Amino acid sequence: MNPQKPPKSGRKLILVAALAGAVLIGLSTMLIPKFIGPAATQAPVYNTEAFRPMPGPIPVPNVALTDMHGKPFTAENFKGKWTFLYFGYTLCPDVCPVELTALAHVAQDLRAQPPSKPVDWQMVFISVDPDRDTLEKIKQFVTYYDPAIIGATGTEPMLRDIATPLGAGWEKTGLEMDNGKMAGGTYFINHTTTIFLVNPAGQMVAVFPTPHNPSLMATAFKQWISHHAK
Repeated sequence: MNPQKPPKSGRKLILVAALAGAVLIGLSTMLIPKFIGPAATQAPVYNTEAFRPMPGPIPVPNVALTDMHGKPFTAENFKGKWTFLYFGYTLCPDVCPVELTALAHVAQDLRAQPPSKPVDWQMVFISVDPDRDTLEKIKQFVTYYDPAIIGATGTEPMLRDIATPLGAGWEKTGLEMDNGKMAGGTYFINHTTTIFLVNPAGQMVAVFPTPHNPSLMATAFKQWISHHAK
């Protein structure tokens, strides 16, 4: 026996309900993104042993340093480029040569395989030993590792002003102090070995903690650029 067909009025109600449902679904697909915004982009997962984003950007203080060519070096020199920033000194017996070598290898990597988004970048070395590091010494030191590395320095108070807000510090160690200075002018400097990443707005946004692996650093930087560069 054939099942009884629904009356025509019932079929019309079913059709109207189906059409109404289709309209509601269509409206929802148009309106929901308007109110909740586009789907969030998946943030990269960084190797925290090589790269650690800051909770918030820290502006680089506007301090009037001098670069290795004798020209002013201020916060403006950080604008428009991504900067790998390192604090050290030319007479550093072991740590600074390792870190400058790492920066040079990162530079080579970025030249050979640039980030997916074209960006300008630079490497900056700031000497925290103004008593012994002349501009010429700084120039010879940094260009030995890579000719594109920029060297700069300033007075002790200036250096503290730019470094302290970023979390960099140092202290002299060595022979006994003589009236506030190391006897014979011979001393070493214990200093922060972190490499800081500064964005084109002149804000420190991440750090590369030690030990520095150039390949991991370059990879992390490219990941960061793909997600943050405009």
